[in-house]
Amino acid sequence: MRALRAELTRASRLAVLHLPLAKDPASLEQLDIANWQGYIQGSLLPHIAGPAVALIVALAFLLTFIAWRLVKCCTCCACVRGPQRKGHKAHKLLTSRKAVWLKASAAAAAAGILAGGVYGVTQVQADMVDSGLAAIDAVTAFIDHALTAGSATVAASQALDSQLMAVRDGLVALGPGAAGLAIDDAHASLAGFLSFDSDLSTIRTSTVDRVESAIEDYSPTAHMADKWRAVGLYIAYGVLAGLAVMASFAMLVDWPAPTKPLVLIFLLLLLLAWIIVLALTAVLRVGNDVCMNVEDKVQELVSGISLGGSSGGGGVAALVQYYLFGTGGTVFSVLNSAVGLDVPGQLVQANATLLELQEAVDSTPALSSLSSDVALVTALFANVSASVDALGLALSYETFHPVWTGVKAYVCCELLNSVGCTWTALIVTASFGLTLILLAFIWIGRMDKLQAFGCCHFYSARDYSLEGECADAGCRAGPAVLPEKAGPKSSGTFLESISCPQSPIMARREAPVQPPSSPKTAAATASAPQAGRVGPAPLFHSLATGVPVPGPARMYPPVPEVQSVPSKPNAAYRPPSPQPPPAVAITSSSFPFNSGGSFVASESELQVEAHRAAELAGRALSMVCPVYGLC
Repeated sequence: MRALRAELTRASRLAVLHLPLAKDPASLEQLDIANWQGYIQGSLLPHIAGPAVALIVALAFLLTFIAWRLVKCCTCCACVRGPQRKGHKAHKLLTSRKAVWLKASAAAAAAGILAGGVYGVTQVQADMVDSGLAAIDAVTAFIDHALTAGSATVAASQALDSQLMAVRDGLVALGPGAAGLAIDDAHASLAGFLSFDSDLSTIRTSTVDRVESAIEDYSPTAHMADKWRAVGLYIAYGVLAGLAVMASFAMLVDWPAPTKPLVLIFLLLLLLAWIIVLALTAVLRVGNDVCMNVEDKVQELVSGISLGGSSGGGGVAALVQYYLFGTGGTVFSVLNSAVGLDVPGQLVQANATLLELQEAVDSTPALSSLSSDVALVTALFANVSASVDALGLALSYETFHPVWTGVKAYVCCELLNSVGCTWTALIVTASFGLTLILLAFIWIGRMDKLQAFGCCHFYSARDYSLEGECADAGCRAGPAVLPEKAGPKSSGTFLESISCPQSPIMARREAPVQPPSSPKTAAATASAPQAGRVGPAPLFHSLATGVPVPGPARMYPPVPEVQSVPSKPNAAYRPPSPQPPPAVAITSSSFPFNSGGSFVASESELQVEAHRAAELAGRALSMVCPVYGLC
């Protein structure tokens, strides 16, 4: 018996082994109601400790973020603002490997949140009320079927008893000797069935009718609540995933304006998610422990409770053991031990009385007039036996076990599985959410170090790629700031005040000039002083005759002084029109023409043209900067 009970218990527990937190269920001793504090400390707290810590971390993140942003709004204190990076440092902060890894990690965390939300959406069961109502209907159907069979048995017993009383009255009319037959014993045996008529009516009113009335009253409300439960889960997963994706996208494009409010909203929802995870963890743990020990716990609770006809107590425990594990014999033997109702014994006694009556009628000619009544009694007794068999089948373990399995499957499998799927999805989403929040904190802290350009600015490395490293607080991003070249100024030309080390033209300007040897210029080069000269004075030739002509004292006309720009806007101000550039000079080294019919420029002539290009660039810069306020 113990082996059968253990096998049935193991089979009944297989339905809940795949649930979350079901690998190490609590023992039956831990589920003692009197020691509920020990159950909380020994079984519940170890499982809710993790979500509780995560909830505290989320709350700390929320309070820290609010305090951080409030402090950053206090711009009256320079130490709060901190140094604002510009130029190369800002460019490096936006394009460094750390920034790339930070954005990649944020995108991965957002992908994890999105995956958790998608999993949660796919696991939402849209309609769970119908399954629960089906399980309840199975229970009410079992009760109704048993009550119907009981009512049929009572009706058959009443018909048999009435016919027996008619036969008894006939026997009494025939003579006192015939009245000695044991008809009264059969009547007493049937009285045990007749007494259940009012009890069956009371049971039907208090169970089946009440449950059906409650289902009719609360079914629309339950369906509406279940519908909004599914819609709420869809919205929750969608909002969490959407906020995470938008926040990570804003971090990828270096857009801090929407990131901060998105992080605040996400933190509030994350705190709510961890509260739900904490509650669902407790529900899952308690539900799993109860489902794994429900049969043993029910048997323990009803042990010692006896019914009216049981001897020695334990009548209810015998019924529970029979219906939950199928042990204890047949249903009538269990009823006999529980309530003292020996249905098979009473049927045997009634059958013996009928056989005795039939034998007396057949052997006594004076009783031949009662043969038809006795035959009717025999037929009615067959109806009673059939109704008792139907009642035994309706009350049997084979009929009740599918009903119990359906109820337990709904509560312990379908309902807890739905809770477990929600718990898993929220665990994944909230865990990646904490990671995303931490990365967002780091990213916002880095962005706070940059010079602000407005609330809706997309920060880019281009904003700082040409910016100078100036120390005063009035510096801002703009065009290139070209400082003056260190060292003494020479002739005072505009070109000498420009320093552009990266320019290849200026690099060639700093290199010493090696003019090409020429028969026409060898003597002049040997006798002319070289101090303070950029290169040999070129000899210009007439393009028409090829005859050398003396060059001007200055190769190019002087750069006109740029008109100063008023500090305030002036409608009458007009920028000066730039002068057309002079013609390209062709020196003696490129004359006469080569065999191809075109002039060939030497290295010194290219040097001169490079000087001229740099001077024109300086003129253009000096004219544009005052107009657009870039200098």
